This record gives sequence, structure tokens and C-alpha cells, in this order.
Amino acid sequence: LVLATSSLCLIVRQLADHLGIDPVLSTELEFEDDISTGRFVRPPCFSEEKLRRVAKFAREQGATLADVTFYSDSRLDIPLLEACGEAVAVNPDRGLRRRAETEGWQIVDVS
Repeated sequence: LVLATSSLCLIVRQLADHLGIDPVLSTELEFEDDISTGRFVRPPCFSEEKLRRVAKFAREQGATLADVTFYSDSRLDIPLLEACGEAVAVNPDRGLRRRAETEGWQIVDVS
């Protein structure tokens, strides 16, 4: 189980730890002398960049994206959802809902 998110690592790390999820693929701020520079360590983890990171992680585990089930709520994750073996839209935004309906992806609405 991997948490792949566009959110900042410093925000989601505590949640991931609480849930027992490691690793976390996320957007990371650069720090110098414990002060944020306002720059990212690498490109933010969304859209095509998230796809690259998840694909790299899968390869490192001896898997392919065909082995991955990916859950998302955002149309920004469509490139990754398309590449994965199973795509699940959870409380999807309007763009993702339309695409999930078109592609026949599972849609989960949680109140």
C-alpha cells in the first residue's frame, strides 16, 4: 500500500504514519537550515509526474502499472488511472466522474 498524493509531505506524513502507510510519494518542499526555500525538491507530484513516480515505484518492487489499483478523486490523476490495471474514482470531481463513466471505471461515493 502506497500513498501517492499531490499534497505536501509535511502535511500527509503524519496521516500516513497513523494509517501505517509507507512509502509516501508526495510533493516535497526544499529546506535549507530548517527553513523552507519555497521551492520544490522536484516537480510537484500530480498528473504526469505522479504517473512517473508510481511507475518507478512499481518497477522497483518488481511490478508494472498493470498490477496497480489506483484510487483518486481528481481529474488530474487521469493519466495514472488510465495506465493502471484497475482505476477507482472515489468521490470524483466532475471531470473524473465523466471519464470514469465513459471508461467503465468503478465509482465510489462516500458521504
